[in-house]
Amino acid sequence: MRLWGRLLRLHEAIGRTIDNLRISLEVVEEDLWRCRGLIVAEDVYAVNDMPPYDRSTVDGYAVRAEDTYGASPYNPIRLKIIGTIYPWDEPSKIGTLGSGEAVEIHTGAPMPRGANAVIMYEDVSVSNGFIEVYRPVSPWENVSKKGEDYRRGEVIVKRGTILRPWHLALIASQGMSKAKVYRRLRIGIVSVGSELIKPGSAAGKGRAFTYASTEYLVKAMLEEQGFIEAKYYGIVADDYKTLESITETMAKENDLMITIAGTSVSKIDIVPKLVEDIGKWIVRGLAIRPGRTTSMGIVYDKPLFLVSGNIVAAWAALESYIIPSIYMALGLKPPSRPSVDAILLRRVANPVGFRSFVRVRIIRRDGELYAEPYALRGSNIYSSLVKTHGYIVIEEDREGIEEGERVRVYLHNPI
Repeated sequence: MRLWGRLLRLHEAIGRTIDNLRISLEVVEEDLWRCRGLIVAEDVYAVNDMPPYDRSTVDGYAVRAEDTYGASPYNPIRLKIIGTIYPWDEPSKIGTLGSGEAVEIHTGAPMPRGANAVIMYEDVSVSNGFIEVYRPVSPWENVSKKGEDYRRGEVIVKRGTILRPWHLALIASQGMSKAKVYRRLRIGIVSVGSELIKPGSAAGKGRAFTYASTEYLVKAMLEEQGFIEAKYYGIVADDYKTLESITETMAKENDLMITIAGTSVSKIDIVPKLVEDIGKWIVRGLAIRPGRTTSMGIVYDKPLFLVSGNIVAAWAALESYIIPSIYMALGLKPPSRPSVDAILLRRVANPVGFRSFVRVRIIRRDGELYAEPYALRGSNIYSSLVKTHGYIVIEEDREGIEEGERVRVYLHNPI
C-alpha cells in the first residue's frame, strides 16, 4: 500500500468510513450552562403548557374586544379603569371584567377573567380613571393564549438534537436546569514532521523549518461542531517509535485520532507505515482536489484519519469528508453551509474522476452576484481561504464549469 491504488470517490469513502466508525458515547446529565452544542440523549417533554395561562404580549389595557368596536380618533370610546395587573400576579387578582371596563396590564401578566384582548398604551389616552380608546382591537389581539406555544406532554426537543441557544432557553422555560446529553466526542490530534516547530519558539540555526499551523485549523474546525472535544498532542518528528508511542496514548484517551502531515508515499512519510504495520486501511486516498492524500485506517482499535499538512488540503478533507462522516456515524444530518447563486466569471477545469473544491470571491455588479475563482492555486495557499468568500464544487464527472454558468457558492466568510 505504499503506492496509490484507485482513489476512492467521496461517497464511497464516506460509506466505508461510517461502517467502521464504532462510536459509543456515554450519557451524562449536564448543567444547561454547559450544554451548548451537545447532543440530547433522550426526548425532552414539556411539563407545563406554554404559556401556562392567557397572558398579555404588550403593555396596555386588558379589555373586552367588543367594547372597542367602532372606536376611532373622531369617535373615542370611554372605558373605566378598575385596577392593574402585573406579571407576578395571580390571574384571579382582578375579578371578572365587565362591560365598559378595562384593566391596566403589563407584558407577560395574566389576562383577567372576562378580557379577551389588550389595547396598547399608544392607542389610548387616560383621564380621571378612564381610558379613551382610539381604535378597535380584535378578539385575542396582543394576547398569547394558554398552550399555544407548547402543550404539556409534547416533545419540545427530540433525541439526537444538537443543542442550540434557543433549545437551552426552551428547556429552561420548563423549569429544568439540566439535560441528559451524550458526552463530547474526544479526538486526539498530532502533527508529524521533523521540519515543524511550535509557533512562539525560536528556530534553530542552520536548518529549514516550518511553523506548525494546520493543527490550529483542524482543532478549531472540529470544535466548532460543539459536541467535539479535540486534544492536541504536539509535534512528533519523523521518528517511527515516537509516533507509535504517542498514537497508542491517543488511542487510549480518545474516540478518534487525526494525524497531520506525513500522509503520502515517500520514505519519510511514516504514518502510512504505522497503519500498515499495526492496523489496517479503510480508505487510502480520496479523489478530491485538494486533499487526495486524505486517508483513514484502524490503529489500536481506534479510527485514525490522516490529513495533509497543507492547510487547504486539510480544510477540504475536514469540510467534505471527516466532519460529515462523524455526523453520519452518530446518526446526525451533516451541517450545511449558507450558500448563494452566482455567475462564474472564468472557466474552471477539472480532471474527470475528482471532486474539486474551488475557492472563489463574490463580486456584486449591477444587482447580480459573480463568482471569481481565486487566482493563486495550490494546497498550501492560506490566502485562498482567508481572502475568499466561499467555494464551489465541481463533481467527479465534469471536465469543468464554463464562464457564465450559474454556480452554487458555499460561504465560509461574509460577503
